[in-house]
Amino acid sequence: MLGSERRLEIVRLLEEKKAVKVSDLSQMFSVSEATIRRDLGKLAQQGLLQKTYGGAIIREGGRSWGTLEAGPDPFLEEKRRIGKATVELIENGDTICLQAGSTTLQVARCLTGRNSLTVLTNDIDIAHELSKSPGIRVNLSGGILREGTRILVGPLAEQAISQFHVDKAILGVSAISLTEGLTNVDLLDAQIKTAMIKGADEVIVVADHSKLGKAHFAKVAPIAAIHKLVMDDGISPEDVEAFEAKGVEVIVC
Repeated sequence: MLGSERRLEIVRLLEEKKAVKVSDLSQMFSVSEATIRRDLGKLAQQGLLQKTYGGAIIREGGRSWGTLEAGPDPFLEEKRRIGKATVELIENGDTICLQAGSTTLQVARCLTGRNSLTVLTNDIDIAHELSKSPGIRVNLSGGILREGTRILVGPLAEQAISQFHVDKAILGVSAISLTEGLTNVDLLDAQIKTAMIKGADEVIVVADHSKLGKAHFAKVAPIAAIHKLVMDDGISPEDVEAFEAKGVEVIVC
């Protein structure tokens, strides 16, 4: 795992747990405690956390991972390509679930100007982006606004999503594995994804290659639940073949 990828995972863990320990992170990522301390130092400089004795906590008044102000995204260009490739799978007249996330936001940006679409989302930024297009009808799920983010989660959001049936659910994930399926760092976010999958005819997962071969805390769905995977060219031909053997169509961009 690259250092940039490891630091992204640390911030996601902080989003969930609010505090982390150097010793736990060292064991989790199979690196030295000195390496973790350097990671925490870099994240502290970016305003993403506050270092403590033996670990770190979310910085009071600081930036949070779920916001656009969370700092530069090392995979932004890959996500933009994924967004462009994904909209080619969407037809005018489709009904769509767009789950909250940085990659799905790129999908939304590429949808600007499309006609006769109905979109359900739990992401206020996605809703705002799509509101610029009069040909797109936008539905927000409602629910609890997760602290420090513009993402709606919780039982009310799940209940609202469960009332809809859509042609396509487009989801981002924090981890995807051939053996463990789709998993997520955050349980509330995982539950939203599961609700969207249940109500969709077709499930499209959008993810950059840094999410590949990992498994996180909260289970979302098995690989069998996915119809298409849109990923950047960081995925190996061997992994493409393995996903296709499981019945998943892989679109590499």
